[in-house]
Amino acid sequence: MLYFCLMQPSNPFLISGYHTPNEFCDRENETQRLREGILNGRNLTLISWRRMGKTGLIDHTFHLMNKEKDHSFFYVDLLPTLSLADFIREFSKSVIGKLDSPSSKIIKKIGTLLSHLRPTITYDNLTGEPSILFDFVKSGNEQNTLEQIFNYLDSQKNKIVIALDEFQQILKYPEQNTEALLRSHIQKSKNISFIFSGSRKHLLEAMFRDSGRPFYNSTEILFLEKINSEEYCNFINKKFKEGGTKITSEVIDQILEWCRYHTWFVQYVCNRLYSLSRDEIDVTILHQMMVTILEENEPGYYGYRNLITAFQWKVLNAIAVEKKLSEPNGKAFLTKYQLGAASSVSLAIEALLDKELIFRENEIFYVYDVFLARWMERKY
Repeated sequence: MLYFCLMQPSNPFLISGYHTPNEFCDRENETQRLREGILNGRNLTLISWRRMGKTGLIDHTFHLMNKEKDHSFFYVDLLPTLSLADFIREFSKSVIGKLDSPSSKIIKKIGTLLSHLRPTITYDNLTGEPSILFDFVKSGNEQNTLEQIFNYLDSQKNKIVIALDEFQQILKYPEQNTEALLRSHIQKSKNISFIFSGSRKHLLEAMFRDSGRPFYNSTEILFLEKINSEEYCNFINKKFKEGGTKITSEVIDQILEWCRYHTWFVQYVCNRLYSLSRDEIDVTILHQMMVTILEENEPGYYGYRNLITAFQWKVLNAIAVEKKLSEPNGKAFLTKYQLGAASSVSLAIEALLDKELIFRENEIFYVYDVFLARWMERKY
């Protein structure tokens, strides 16, 4: 991924992508920890719940460090990958494909050094920008190909920094030795630093803290928490003021509370309010926007019922109405929502956790999607 200055967006509350530090709120300590780790050759693991801003933090850190001329920074999203072969294709496209300029001379050089991969130049349908894609010359050479890739990166003049996002995805690969294979190459590498990031907290913690796993104790672990409320209030107030809109601290507090201080949802509500171009945002306007957002998403929320059983839906409703649940097997909870046997509730909760419809933090359960939770509170 290349990092460069972009035009100022018309709405400062971004809900996707990264532009400049001007639209980025706080995270100074986390940015400094990533920077220090990178400059001192430490691998890092960044863990957060989905939509808390980990990808934005990586982009922000890479953007600020772009002045480090002896470093090259790359971001690889592993979520779409389903096998080691997919990993190699995505890794090659995102790193080697961006490391070298796409030209016939470079293609020939890469083809010689990476004998198991076939590089080709493609052009973006919209921008016309060239890029390099990779495919296997012959299947079954994944392990040898991976070794060639790491040797190629180790031979580069610049220090290579690679962020592997949703790293826990490798656990779904049919190749059972993927963890050990990657750990072996990473351990031997002298020129590459890694940031392993992901949103499946329990899976990543097990990968890096279980003494029997290949990546045990191999990285510095950083948990990305919610943005400091005072910093977020000041940021929101400043951005509305710069846009010529007055917003009171009462309104900001209600936004943060309603969104559970969860970054993406706060950004989305503020984005929608900012787009109204009002002279002032008061509580009435905020509440109208909240209702609008929930009504817009209602068809999708009803669609969730087709993904889970009727009983799981009932348990999900109960957790949403409770707002936070500490004793799912407690008599008071079971009786209040007429859920029956505690064992059935336990099975439903495990299924909802696996589908990432709920999450557990400090032994308290929450509905993952804040807007879904608020819709259920209102509807039921």
